[in-house]
Amino acid sequence: MMRDVQRFSLLPELNLDLKILCDMLSISLDAYSANVALYRRITTCLEQYAFQRISFLYWSLSEQLLFCLEALPQDTGTMNPEAGYIGKAYLAATKAPIEKAPKRMVVVNKQALKRLKKLGAKLDDRQYAMAVNQCLMKIQMMASQDQRYQVRLTG
Repeated sequence: MMRDVQRFSLLPELNLDLKILCDMLSISLDAYSANVALYRRITTCLEQYAFQRISFLYWSLSEQLLFCLEALPQDTGTMNPEAGYIGKAYLAATKAPIEKAPKRMVVVNKQALKRLKKLGAKLDDRQYAMAVNQCLMKIQMMASQDQRYQVRLTG
């Protein structure tokens, strides 16, 4: 799917897409690790399945972003502070008491997805932006499906 997209070369002058991709990679890796951590803590099978699936989708997105970056760039100081805020929110959600952690993780996943969509819309390479948005839509569908199951169980 993403293999047709050309890789971005790491030129001395960073283009806008490269900066956006680095922010997206940061958010998606934070999302992956936080969802895996919560998956390991919770005990209900339905929640385990949902967080495992969402973490897998974030990992897939991270792999696709890494493929286009070729190699991890050195710290360029270009990272958007919002990516760091989302990382801190994931950390707080994973440290929450087990009763509250799934709900907090869902909220942070929504925030991360919203931010990733905004960043994806800023990409200049339309072909690549469409491929990234397809991956984000899969994550959105899985998150929405999980919410519907939660409503059925509690309602």
